[in-house]
Amino acid sequence: MKRWISGAFGAIFLAILLLPFIFALNEYEPDNVWQNATTISTNGSRQAHTFDTAGDVDYVNFTAVAGVQYVIETHNLSDPDITDTVLNLYSTDGTTLLDTNDDIEVRDGSCVQCSSRIVFDSTANGTYYVNISEFDNDAGGSYQVSILEQGRLIASLVSHISATNVTRNNVFEFTTSLQCLSADCYNVTATLDPEIKSEHGAKQTKAGAGINAMLESNEKVDVIVIMKQKAGNGAKKNAALSYSALSELSSKGFEKRHEYATFGGFSGSVTKGSLALLENNPNVEAVYYDSPVHAFLTTSIPQINADDVWARQVNGVNITGSDETVCIIDTGINYSHPDFGSCARTSNINGGSCPKVVGGYDYVNTNSDPYDDNGHGSHVAGIAASQDSTYRGVAPSAKIVSIKVLNSVGSGSSSNVIAGIDWCVSNAASLNITAISMSLGLLNEKHEFHCPAAAERASIDAAVAAGISVFIAAGNDDFTDGISTPACIGNATSVGGVDNTNSIDFNRGRILDVLAPGVSITATNYSGTHTVYSGTSMSTPHAAALALLLKQYAKLKFSRNLTAEELKHAITANGKMVYDSSSKLLFPRIDALASINGKGIIPTTVGAKPFYSLTPNPHNASCLAHISQGETCSTTWQVNVTGDTNDTYAFFAIYTTDYKRNDSAKVNLTIANSISVSLNVPLNGLVSGNQSQIFNCSASGAGLSNITLYGNFNGTWHANRTANATGNSNSTLWQFNLTEGDFTWNCRACNAEGCGFASANYSLSIDTSSPLFNGLSYTALIELGDGQSISVNISDSHMYYANLSYSGANYSMSNTTSNFSYSYTPLNNATINFTIYAVDTAGNSNSTDGGFIVNDTSSGVRIKSVSLASSTIAYGNNQTITAYVYDQWQPLMVYLDHNSTNITMPNTTIANFSYTWAVAQCGTVTYKIYAHNSVGTANTTTGTFTSNNCCGNSVCDGSDTCSSCSADCEACTTTASGGGGGGGGGGGAVAA
Repeated sequence: MKRWISGAFGAIFLAILLLPFIFALNEYEPDNVWQNATTISTNGSRQAHTFDTAGDVDYVNFTAVAGVQYVIETHNLSDPDITDTVLNLYSTDGTTLLDTNDDIEVRDGSCVQCSSRIVFDSTANGTYYVNISEFDNDAGGSYQVSILEQGRLIASLVSHISATNVTRNNVFEFTTSLQCLSADCYNVTATLDPEIKSEHGAKQTKAGAGINAMLESNEKVDVIVIMKQKAGNGAKKNAALSYSALSELSSKGFEKRHEYATFGGFSGSVTKGSLALLENNPNVEAVYYDSPVHAFLTTSIPQINADDVWARQVNGVNITGSDETVCIIDTGINYSHPDFGSCARTSNINGGSCPKVVGGYDYVNTNSDPYDDNGHGSHVAGIAASQDSTYRGVAPSAKIVSIKVLNSVGSGSSSNVIAGIDWCVSNAASLNITAISMSLGLLNEKHEFHCPAAAERASIDAAVAAGISVFIAAGNDDFTDGISTPACIGNATSVGGVDNTNSIDFNRGRILDVLAPGVSITATNYSGTHTVYSGTSMSTPHAAALALLLKQYAKLKFSRNLTAEELKHAITANGKMVYDSSSKLLFPRIDALASINGKGIIPTTVGAKPFYSLTPNPHNASCLAHISQGETCSTTWQVNVTGDTNDTYAFFAIYTTDYKRNDSAKVNLTIANSISVSLNVPLNGLVSGNQSQIFNCSASGAGLSNITLYGNFNGTWHANRTANATGNSNSTLWQFNLTEGDFTWNCRACNAEGCGFASANYSLSIDTSSPLFNGLSYTALIELGDGQSISVNISDSHMYYANLSYSGANYSMSNTTSNFSYSYTPLNNATINFTIYAVDTAGNSNSTDGGFIVNDTSSGVRIKSVSLASSTIAYGNNQTITAYVYDQWQPLMVYLDHNSTNITMPNTTIANFSYTWAVAQCGTVTYKIYAHNSVGTANTTTGTFTSNNCCGNSVCDGSDTCSSCSADCEACTTTASGGGGGGGGGGGAVAA
């Protein structure tokens, strides 16, 4: 789409400047079919082309990877009259059209940026094709084309990574990192809960596109003039520039319509002569055609959870928009409707006669009675703030300002819209205006990228700078790749529409900020009843009224006045994500409850609640400017905690580029009081038999007022005793007489900020009861050599240990829960008496006695058991044989017979006999144990074990063979047979 450039000198200058490009040779021809496409890199490098002949087209191709984003862009080098590129993107077959773009920005039917741009999200690997043509098929123009692969952002938490506490009135560090994959990442913004902005700038020409052409057939044309907004001047000084320009224009037939108070600018009817003055005025930024605007027409409260927010209370006040005001710029409002308080019709709504509609102006009829003669404005206002019991608005307690800029058929001018914004900003302080809702825009126009050249931009920027959020309908033309003007302005919050199933309708595109219900919405009918409309006009007041709820909540909860940026972030960042299959994009649909629960932007304003950042936010880490593929950039914020104790917030960072966003994971951080409490005495888990206990707590914190001992000492948890405290530290003692039982206790200290307990309760048990023996079990008479097992059950809630005492020695009893036991084998005939002692952890003890008889009723020597160190042992290694031999007649003599040798076995106890020797036999070794007593009675037992690894003993025995042990056995021999001769041949031949 061509743009018209005014001024002969400007046209000549551009033509001269671009001559070298116009006549440059095109090295890529022939490239006018996709099969001859020139391959282009995806690193952003520019490839220069020319349109050599009329109707010439150029093809380039590039390799794309699934899941990666690419920005395809032309950069026109010639005069726009010669070069106005059009981009077409084709799939891997070269013929299936995927996307198209003529101009990056269009205004009033003409291009402002006549270069082209496509942002492509690849869904499959392959080679894709780009067709570049000239809009009017003109020859001689030059341009460059580039394709830049966008790096993928992968954000992660570094610290904190798990839920934790942060201390009130203290600073903590929050660190996240960003890895860039697939390609390099440039100019990344890292923000701790930021507002996301992506402004695509374009140089503006002073004369809006087509104004001179309109003056060829019209004596006058309605225009909007924006003066250069000089930094540091302030609104009054910038507005003074308008006065100076208007003084010059008065003699050239210029008819002023509006002069704006909050920024430098005005509107009116321009002639050729007055337009020339404006073109040559160095203080004029731009001149825009005053485009006509039109209204967008189409149970949403529960859908966005607004009713849940109404139920939320802070300091006893419900969140319904009280003391907040929304400015409705539309067709006016029927303020006599019951939904708005049934106010009497008045010639001046600003006189205070209506408590609901508190002010406004009619720019259509130029009076102070902005009464609705269409119905659209009343419906919009009802959605925002109706007080009807059935069809309540999103912020039913809010006040309304009515600005009428659209006439009875829903049409108006951009200059009136700007005047309306200007009125709202000028009266914001006195009327407490939080948001502007504009359900209007240009018809059949779309913007894929932000539109900084829009006439309404300066007024919207001024509103946002004054803390007023501006919500604008995206339009109802069903575009999937762009939204209308002025919704496309970066500082505005553009609003699209969904039905009650969250299906997306109406305009949407990459720059759409948020969705809201907009289909079949029942609200105020200006005739006095209610009616149903659909469109993004209905969506916009939903979002604008949500800003009022958020503003009220932040004031009550945090004593904080949210900025327009913070409100936009809270609404867009906490919405329910909805996928649009047509545009392949995700959009947030407003969720009032989630926005209220969200913590919002972390500001840098000292003292802001619940947090403020000591570090710039967005972060200014140098590595964010360029992160190479595969590299990581870490960002750390120092955050001061100012919120209420025990409130929990989800912290995360958002990383953005112009086309990408990636959030880190969220981590819950809970605000803890700056008071620190320690529990000193008694120690945690103490079990004591002393019923008189001393409790000691200490606390530190600014301006302590008291410290209280809490416990369940009488069966229920409550404050037991409170002591006054002063200064910044305190230690307090209390003494209690307690009954037997298990208790929990803690201490709470308070100061002006609030109160805080120690981090965990301590436990205490009072136990005055001795262990109780429930049963004692053992064998009263045992045979000498048999084992005895003594067991007992001991009841005690804090049992410590049990010992068995006999023959002057103590032995620990093993236990499973309350059952204790001890087993052993007595060595002599005797009557054995024992005592069991039980002790609990409180020091309480008890004992019980028992006894049994060991008798030898069997005659003769008894060999009870024989054990070997190993049943298989290597030749030359030591073997140990142990035998237990019992008899009433002492002394016993025990012999070991092995390898035909008798050896006396020494004993370590009366019954324990053992012997160790080096094994000198191989194979199966047989042994015999012989025992006798002093009266000649004897007994024997035999056994065997295996000896292996015998090679090397010079005897071919055991497992030795000629192949396994040639040292002990003869070498293995083989028999060789001679070869038989055939015929007369002889025997085997031996080589000489």
